[in-house]
Amino acid sequence: MGLCSSLRHRIRDITEHSESTDAIHRLLEEAQQLDWQGGHILLGDHGNDKRRGQQLVGDHLCVDGLHLGRSKLLLRERSKEDCSSIPRKKDHIQLRGYQRRGRSESDQFIYACDQGWESVVASLAKRPYASHDDKDCGNPQSEDSIHTDSFHEDRVRFLYHPTQPWHPVKPMMSEKTAPPADLFDHIRAACRSVADRADHVTIRAERIGAYAAELQTEDADLPPIDADRHFIGNPENTLAYFVTLSAINFGSGYFPYLAKRHGMSGYYTIASTLADRYRRLGSLSASQLRAMTSRDCAQMLGQDLHSFPIRELMSLFARSLNDLGKHLETRFEGRFESLVEAADRSAARLVDLLSVQPFFRDVPSYRGLAVPLYKRSQLLASDLALAFGGDGPGRFDDLDRLTIFADNLVTHVLRIDGLLDYSDTPAMAIDTEEPIRAGADEEIEIRACAVHCVELIRDVLTRTGRPATSRQLDQLFWHRGQQPRYKEKKRHRTRTVFY
Repeated sequence: MGLCSSLRHRIRDITEHSESTDAIHRLLEEAQQLDWQGGHILLGDHGNDKRRGQQLVGDHLCVDGLHLGRSKLLLRERSKEDCSSIPRKKDHIQLRGYQRRGRSESDQFIYACDQGWESVVASLAKRPYASHDDKDCGNPQSEDSIHTDSFHEDRVRFLYHPTQPWHPVKPMMSEKTAPPADLFDHIRAACRSVADRADHVTIRAERIGAYAAELQTEDADLPPIDADRHFIGNPENTLAYFVTLSAINFGSGYFPYLAKRHGMSGYYTIASTLADRYRRLGSLSASQLRAMTSRDCAQMLGQDLHSFPIRELMSLFARSLNDLGKHLETRFEGRFESLVEAADRSAARLVDLLSVQPFFRDVPSYRGLAVPLYKRSQLLASDLALAFGGDGPGRFDDLDRLTIFADNLVTHVLRIDGLLDYSDTPAMAIDTEEPIRAGADEEIEIRACAVHCVELIRDVLTRTGRPATSRQLDQLFWHRGQQPRYKEKKRHRTRTVFY
């Protein structure tokens, strides 16, 4: 369904009279609430295109004339002759490495062309773009990219894209709608489907019974929050800390390059340095989060931007914090409490509310199947419950419905313990410490099969009178993964914003 005419007119009014990105974010959210399943809102001057303000390509809505400072990206019109020499893959061309005002911009973009090839419209590619503060940062190229390194700058136009690489999502749920009670069923069903179709990962189902019998389920009792490596203060600042930590609780594929604190993993390094900042200076407000840059992140977390992988990670951290701040200000009056109150004691609702932010929208596509995993937003509900003892902002009545928080550590534990077998493709990548591409079949299979494997373990425990939740089992396996016998063996690494 396209945008309603009134919303289209409002977009035109804003682009003609305002340079406010906040207004565009609000319109994007309203479009989602109207059940608009379009891919991108593209803002730019499209020259003599008579379809200005209309859908130009598929689900791309183009609107005239907006200039947004450092958020500017390039749009350029081309003639059919200009484009004739560029390979075409369906209706998308990918360009990389153009020069503008002497500065190298190495972000990836997809350029969607209309059927007449009369204009080329830029929108973000599969991976999130690096901050313009970090001019040398770029994103790894996907295997199926079509590249060209330069084009002329005549007739340059600008556009703005307010979100990460898009995949269709259901409309954002308003605070008054019922929570998606079947969200966790959807996660489980999708992961089971992946496990049934997987080529690269096999669940050793014949071993699960004996494995479950040997599990010390008392070890699955959830431990309290480590107050030395996390921030625990007054309720308001504690809530702000854990929501903010959740926004940057990713980057395990970059952790080999992270400057870690003595004796700490990558996660605990990030958690503890952020906690120190909260102890010294108090919590970060929504407006401060919106203004964070990659340099601010590096300084706060004790990292060196001279390392390219860390420069890229800090850029992603800044983008995620910016998105969180914008979401809080546009939807919740800048209050962390209002975000959690809107969840109305439902972890499923919290997951849904957070999924408006691109880096929380953890739904990869596997052979045409949407596979919701929502690792970080599920984990946030769990952490809040532990931090607040299940009361106040930590009360969620559906915590027993959570799945495991699929990352690269619990999956590693299940593999070392003999429950997951990998094909040569991921196994060789792990042995050679080669990152597995985010969204590759094997990467999705590793995570989804781990989810389903733990569900099988949980089913056996329930049948044998030793019930445990998937959340409890996740904590058991995650803490087991801190042991030397697991740490000394290589695990898969993926540079992703989801874990």
